[in-house]
Amino acid sequence: MSYVEIWGWVCAIVGSLTLVPQIARIVRTSTSAGVSLKSWQLSAGSFLAWTGHGVLGAYWNIIIANALLAACALAILLLIQRDRHLATGRVYWLALALAGALVAVRIQFGPLVYGLVAVGPQAVAMLAQLRSLLREHDITGVSGGFLAVNAAVQACWNAWAWLAWDLGVAGASTVMLAVCLPVLVVYLARRRGWRPATLVPTSPRPWQEKGAGS
Repeated sequence: MSYVEIWGWVCAIVGSLTLVPQIARIVRTSTSAGVSLKSWQLSAGSFLAWTGHGVLGAYWNIIIANALLAACALAILLLIQRDRHLATGRVYWLALALAGALVAVRIQFGPLVYGLVAVGPQAVAMLAQLRSLLREHDITGVSGGFLAVNAAVQACWNAWAWLAWDLGVAGASTVMLAVCLPVLVVYLARRRGWRPATLVPTSPRPWQEKGAGS
């Protein structure tokens, strides 16, 4: 096994654990407050699509890591659904539709174009989380551990991609690293007491209203 393959498996092992802190956070605090539903819908769809990319390119490290990440992202969506009493169709349709569309792009146009297209939903997912951090008063449900590990994993995948010359992963991880770092910085600032001027007026969310979803 070459050093490139070893590094790829390191990325896969670390990457597959990325979402565990976020799942643990929601379970431990019994709330999804501050967690962006749109972010996790897009993330789940992207992970499913990257699993397909790994299958098409015969990259087992990408297949295993992203299959586990997809399972975790879907679990997070389930936790959000239960916490906010949302309809099943509303929660999962976007993830499944996105995954199908991205796999179609990969098959039709190849890995480079796929990587450039696939990074869009992933970047939007992180920007959706950034928006929540800038607008929500309560961010109890957000895991700082996830945000930190996610940024580190993007750096790991970026290094592997250039060594393995996987242009799809290289392009996507470069953009994602540039997006993940500001999200982490804003989260840390919020935890230290910073209150952005963009916070929305305090009011109950639809799922927080008495009897919502019942």
